[in-house]
Amino acid sequence: MGLVSPEELLKYPPPKPPAWITSSRMMRYPLPCPEYQVQILEAPTRSGKPGNPYWTSNPGPQTWSLLAPFDEIVCGGSRGGGKSAVLISWFAMGDQRLDPDDPAHYSYLLEPSYRGLMLRKEYQSMAEFVDEASDFFGPLGGKKKNEPTEFHFKSGAIIYTNHLGDAKAFEKYRGWGISRIGIEELTQIEEERWYLKLLGSLRAKKQIRIHAGKEFAALRSQIMSTTNPDGPGRSWVRKRFVKVLDSKGNIIPTNTPMKDKITGLSRIFIPMSRMDNRYLRNDKQYEGMLLSQDEVTRKQWIDGDWDAGSGAFFSEFRPQGPLGPIEQEKYPWARHVVPPVDLQPWWYRFGGGDWGYSHPAAFHKFCRSERDGRINVYDELVLRGCGSFEMGVRLAHWWMPDLEGLPNKSVTIAFSPDAFATTDSGKTKVEQMADGIASVLGPYGAFLLKYTDDERKAMESNPANAQRMIEGRIASAAQGKMQIVLKRASTDTVARWSYVRELLRFRPIVQETEQELRERVTERFQRSGLEAYERELLKIRRPQDEHLPKLHIWKDRCPGLVRCLEEAMEDETNSEKVAKKDAVDGVGGDDPLDSACHGLHHFKEIEKVMPKSYFVSERMEQIQAGFERDFGERLTDPNRLIMIQQTQSARYDNAHPSQSGGFTPARMSSSRHRKPN
Repeated sequence: MGLVSPEELLKYPPPKPPAWITSSRMMRYPLPCPEYQVQILEAPTRSGKPGNPYWTSNPGPQTWSLLAPFDEIVCGGSRGGGKSAVLISWFAMGDQRLDPDDPAHYSYLLEPSYRGLMLRKEYQSMAEFVDEASDFFGPLGGKKKNEPTEFHFKSGAIIYTNHLGDAKAFEKYRGWGISRIGIEELTQIEEERWYLKLLGSLRAKKQIRIHAGKEFAALRSQIMSTTNPDGPGRSWVRKRFVKVLDSKGNIIPTNTPMKDKITGLSRIFIPMSRMDNRYLRNDKQYEGMLLSQDEVTRKQWIDGDWDAGSGAFFSEFRPQGPLGPIEQEKYPWARHVVPPVDLQPWWYRFGGGDWGYSHPAAFHKFCRSERDGRINVYDELVLRGCGSFEMGVRLAHWWMPDLEGLPNKSVTIAFSPDAFATTDSGKTKVEQMADGIASVLGPYGAFLLKYTDDERKAMESNPANAQRMIEGRIASAAQGKMQIVLKRASTDTVARWSYVRELLRFRPIVQETEQELRERVTERFQRSGLEAYERELLKIRRPQDEHLPKLHIWKDRCPGLVRCLEEAMEDETNSEKVAKKDAVDGVGGDDPLDSACHGLHHFKEIEKVMPKSYFVSERMEQIQAGFERDFGERLTDPNRLIMIQQTQSARYDNAHPSQSGGFTPARMSSSRHRKPN
């Protein structure tokens, strides 16, 4: 097909062009009209006569993609928009911003130093793509050579093709001098770091080009990718190109140029749809194939919906705050990554850990704020190539400043179950870790928590009482010394993920509609009279605010956890589980997420029972605050402090019978975590 006819333009008017393509600042030669199209001509004849046009772009997004003057270009979204065709033709495009006497103004294929690289993830799909490219480059004089296929042109220009079947493939193009890299199906690249390695390979082969005795600058280097909103790399592509937030927390509209704050490179996402493609928009067979898919796939393939279905597992995670004006208005508190806050030493602390050697081991520190009940994830430790004994040593030194200020100088860490398996040495990994911890904290410094028969029985009938029994046994074993308790984490993965989702929830649960509320209050008046009715109204006027979200992660302190929460994808076989993602060469992976989930699920098991030491310490601090407010100084009389401590201890015992174990007053001189570092 050639240029669109006036009748076709009337029937299918092209979309309004984005501002950048009509801007003289961005485009040296702005489009004369919205229906402007790009035509690729056959190679000139021997007499020098220009070749005939044999490929013409669709008006709209396909044309815009070919003319985009940005460093990184991603086009696509829904299926059938003509992504593959635009990617192949882009390799033949010139740069409209160059001077007309520069051959590269018309086509990069006329420049002897031009080197292009066409990539796909899988070998088989790459072979099909090469066949399509061969049909396109043939009329332009492109000759297929070698394996993997290379297209050689009369000018000396070369376009290479290859697949990205292994990690080494991302490294091999350094120093090649590539002006254009094209990636088909970008979301098949699982991690952003592999894409960045390719981006780092962009470099013109020659910095100065000479034609007819005149010097010209190096070719502009660009990378273009096509994609649909599915595939294992969907999360990072969505974050980098599609759902990007501006400084005010609003999503930047598609077709809007963006600039990377670190590299200074420009990038853009140009959405395409089947209705923009005049070759497929009336193809009923193709439309039927799309409509026959499941609901999620239909949304992805037809609507280009990046929020549909099997995508981000933690869809309510908001590291940078609420998305868009609606969330900003309704849920201004929707932010999970926050600056550090004051943590009092008597607030309950706990930890999580995931063992690893070749892949990273990860640990996290948690503290439950008694001000609002939120859990703060305030520190992260990631180790690689670290043996179990050394890991215990590192863990003890990492926790020591916190242990000094805790009321009972003890912290419980829920650790990955695989660490409790016996190794060739006859000891489990966790036992070897305990030896490392004890070498730093002393003989009582490590305690492996294994439930007794009495505790197991108590768990079945009275979990709260069982937890008090455990706390008492731990306190007795510590003998007032610093101690790290290592506990086997739960193997119930579905429960872990479900609980983390609940902690991330920022939308209040609507328990009653207005009609239900009116009926309940009316029924209370009819049944119990005016006084009961007024009491019920008072409750409504003074609702108990739910502090949301329930989980806060300290900014810049837990980068691995933040990355994992953003990247986590639903498992294809079970939507209630997170898809497993192993580290590659020790980088990436989901180990920080496993560590955090082990610790958080441990807290779920004991959150209704505050250990005695924390209860007494908090009450004493409340009394101290009142004394200081009334008398202008803190209470220092040791006898009065002991009496207060004993009184609060007795109150706890009355409220929680069967609690045993001693109590160690908080070392209030330690201020390691009263204020953030």
